[in-house]
Amino acid sequence: MKLRKATYEDWKILLDWRNDPITRKNSFDQNKILEQTHKLWFNDSLLNPYREIYILEDNLTPVGSIRLDNILLNEYTLSWSIAPNQRGKGYGNKILELLLQNKTGKFIAEIKPENVASIKMVLKNGFKKINELKYIKKQ
Repeated sequence: MKLRKATYEDWKILLDWRNDPITRKNSFDQNKILEQTHKLWFNDSLLNPYREIYILEDNLTPVGSIRLDNILLNEYTLSWSIAPNQRGKGYGNKILELLLQNKTGKFIAEIKPENVASIKMVLKNGFKKINELKYIKKQ
């Protein structure tokens, strides 16, 4: 299993994952994303020096993505998605574990209370609950 930087060729799979009904339900923005809008956002994201997007691969098969947004010096917000057909296999925990392995700073995850899988994932990786939506880890 490996975490690699996203490339523009990943746009379609990321759009499909983002528009999955369960992903949308767990997102703060639940609107369906249009292809052209996503392509523009994704291209801008890849060029943004304050944003990193990674793809988790298992035997060369993409199974999830995770994004870091550098909001302050050594402070990052996190966002992730697991491929709909790969949920429940521990990939969420693995993607977060691999990402944090070589990173230092303050990491913030905002998670809806009903998204139990993501809450369990961040708690397992040492995050502390700050309020109903926010979890933080400093390392």
